[in-house]
Amino acid sequence: MTRSISQLPFTLCSFCTSGWSLDSNELSSCNPVWAHLTTLRIEVWEAKDALHLLQLAPDLSSLTIDIVFGDVRALGPFTHTNLQTLVINCEYSFEPGPQFCDLLDALSLPTLRGLAVYDVLEWPHEEFKAFLARSECPLESLIVTSGKETNEQRAEYFALVPSLQFVLR
Repeated sequence: MTRSISQLPFTLCSFCTSGWSLDSNELSSCNPVWAHLTTLRIEVWEAKDALHLLQLAPDLSSLTIDIVFGDVRALGPFTHTNLQTLVINCEYSFEPGPQFCDLLDALSLPTLRGLAVYDVLEWPHEEFKAFLARSECPLESLIVTSGKETNEQRAEYFALVPSLQFVLR
């Protein structure tokens, strides 16, 4: 499959795939293709693969990603300066753990306007507040379909991000 991807034109701006997951090595083998993408729909094996993909795709403005959270590994900090829309579908291959928290701790997304997170088992409130403070993004929309947010937590998000207009759980 990676061979097929690597043969796509380097000028490709939008790419959507489903039915198979990529790891960091496979992502790297398709490297030139990611460089000019602005819109992507993909599945990766771990949070570290998601960070690696963001490094390979600096022009991405919209990413919908399924992440199969497995082993916990330390993730280095990474800032993506163009991503405006991020949709994360969480899947778990082992016992659920702090993998989503680890991803939030590593990311800074200063241009993020819309975030949707589906199927996260426990919403990491403190880590999310730290992510918002670190990113200083103009977030307008937050959708979370799992976890238990309280009205007090939502109020804290609105206080941290004045541009936030919509929070759905």
